[in-house]
Amino acid sequence: VDCLRWPDRSMESATRYSQAARRAAEAEGAIFVDLMAAFSQAGPFERLTNDGLHLSGAGNQVVFEAVLASLPEPCQQECLPIDLPHFMDLPPKDPAAGLREAAAGALPYPCRFR
Repeated sequence: VDCLRWPDRSMESATRYSQAARRAAEAEGAIFVDLMAAFSQAGPFERLTNDGLHLSGAGNQVVFEAVLASLPEPCQQECLPIDLPHFMDLPPKDPAAGLREAAAGALPYPCRFR
């Protein structure tokens, strides 16, 4: 965090938040993605954000790679099935109907659109 541009934010509070998120993930048996470590290893912080806070394309790439690396091996494949249609394939006036017709009936798990 660029504390000069964002004085109400700090690396100390971001670190505390990250530590709390780690503890919560451990308590729930969830995967924790250590973005603080990923960003610290990614090089100059200035290139990872557009304005000292919001991620740039390079910053989003760091997040993507960190999340992908933390997933179990089968999830790291590019050929994962797509459960729902692309949003551009849904009828703009009634996307819920498009979901019902295109995908909801075929999902292997309960869907709220059924």
